[in-house]
Amino acid sequence: MKSMTGILLLLPLFLVSAAGTDAQQISAQERQEIDGIAAIVGEEIILNSEVFLQYQLELQGRGILDNSLTEEERTQFLSAILDQLIDRAVIVEQARIDSIVVSRSEVEESIDEWIGQVKQNMGGEANFLQQLQAEGITEQELRNRRRTLAEKDLLQARMLQQLDWRPGQISRRQAEEFLLEVSDELMILRNIFLKKPEDLDTDALGLEVIAMLRRRIVEDGEDFAAVAREHSADPGSRPLGGDLGSAPRGNFVPSIDDAVWSLPIGEVSEPIQSQFGWHLVQVLSRDQDNAHSRHILIAGVGIKEALADKIGLIENALAGGEPFEDVAVQFSDAESAVSERGYYALLPNVFNPDAGIPYEWFQALEAIEPGEWTEPLEAPEGVHILQLLAVDKVNADLVLQYDFSTVQLYIHSLQQQDAAAEWLRELRSRTYIEIKPPQ
Repeated sequence: MKSMTGILLLLPLFLVSAAGTDAQQISAQERQEIDGIAAIVGEEIILNSEVFLQYQLELQGRGILDNSLTEEERTQFLSAILDQLIDRAVIVEQARIDSIVVSRSEVEESIDEWIGQVKQNMGGEANFLQQLQAEGITEQELRNRRRTLAEKDLLQARMLQQLDWRPGQISRRQAEEFLLEVSDELMILRNIFLKKPEDLDTDALGLEVIAMLRRRIVEDGEDFAAVAREHSADPGSRPLGGDLGSAPRGNFVPSIDDAVWSLPIGEVSEPIQSQFGWHLVQVLSRDQDNAHSRHILIAGVGIKEALADKIGLIENALAGGEPFEDVAVQFSDAESAVSERGYYALLPNVFNPDAGIPYEWFQALEAIEPGEWTEPLEAPEGVHILQLLAVDKVNADLVLQYDFSTVQLYIHSLQQQDAAAEWLRELRSRTYIEIKPPQ
C-alpha cells in the first residue's frame, strides 16, 4: 500500500474522481480483472481503488500519515471507509428506485463549486493549471471524471432530505444535560486574537526565515531533520524530520517536484516558493522510478514577530495569574471579546476538517490540560492564543450563555443521525450486499 507523505504537498484531489465514469463503462468481468471488486451493492460495484482513494482523502483531512498506522488500524480504517461507500450506494440505489433525479444543471453546478474549491486550496488558477499539466489531463477531463461522483452525492443528499424527521424544541436544561453527558467528546475554548498588521509582507519575511534556516544547515552544519522538527509548518512531515518518503515523478506540486527530480543527491535547495509558503528541499536518494526526499516548510511567517511586543504583554499577564478572560477583554482584537469575555467555540475533541480549526491547532490543544492555554498560533488573519476549559456545569453555562444555538445544532444533528441510521438499517436489510474478501 502506498504511504501518505507530506500532507500539505500531496494533491490527489484530481485522482479521487477517476474511479467514477470510466469504471462504469466496462463490464463487471473486465472490472474484476482490472481492479478487484470490494463489494457489490444491488446493481452497483464498488472497486478497491474507490475505497483506497477515499481512504487517502480521509487521512489527509485528519492530518494522519498512512505509515503511522498499525496494520490493524489500517484494516479497521479501510473497513469503515468501505462501509460508508456501501451506505452511499444503498441510498443512491433507493433514490433511483424512487425515481429521484438530479438535473444536469445541478450536477454541473456541483462540479463548478468543487473545481472552485480545488483552485482555492491550491492557491489560485495558475497553480491549478500547473497541476493539471503535471497530471496530463485537461480541465474538461477532470470535470468528466468528477461527474458520476457529483451525481451520487446529490442523489444521496436528496434522499436524506426526504426523511420524515423534524427537530424538536431543546430546553436550556436539556442542553445542559447534553453537554455534561457528552463532556468527554467536547472542547470548550476561549481565545485571544491579535489581528495581522495590514502592511505586513509575510512573503518577504518568510523568505528571510527560510534563508536563515538554510544557513544554519549548510554553513553551520545543523541537522536538516532537527531543524525541520523545530520549524517546519507541514504537520504531515514535521514529526518525521521533514521526510516525504519515496514518491514517483509528479507526486508533489510542480515547484517542489522539479527540485526533487533535479537537485544533486544530498544538496539542500535554495528557497523554493509554492502556494503553501517557502521550502527547503533535500533529496536523499533517487532512481528511475522514485525519489526519496525531505523538506522544510515556512508558512505565514512574520505575524508573530510583528506582534511580539503585544504577545509578550499577554504572556506576562497570564504568567502573572490574571484570568484568561480578563486578558482577552484587555488585549483581544476579536469583535466579541468584550461582550463574550473571550469565549470562542464549542468543538468536538476528535479532529474534523470541517470543525473550523486547523490540525496543528488541534494538536496544540491535545497537548494541554483544561485551564491551560496554547502557545501563540499563527493563521492568515493573525495570531490566536487558545485556552482549553473543562466541560463542567460552570463552563456549560458559559457555552449556553453565548452559544446556545451551537448546542441545539449538536443535539439536532445527533437526533437526525439516529433517525437516518435507523432508516438506513432498514434499507440495507432490503438490499443485496456482497462484500468481497480482501485480495
